[in-house]
Amino acid sequence: MIPVPGPLAPSPSPSSRIPSALRAALLDALAVVAPV
Repeated sequence: MIPVPGPLAPSPSPSSRIPSALRAALLDALAVVAPV
C-alpha cells in the first residue's frame, strides 16, 4: 500500500464516509497515475 497523505489516508476523518470500495478505486487510480 502506498502511504497517501490527506483525505485519502485511512484515518478517522470525513473521508471515512466514503465507501471502502470507492476509496480502493481511487487508490488504484492513483497508483496508475503515480507509480512508485
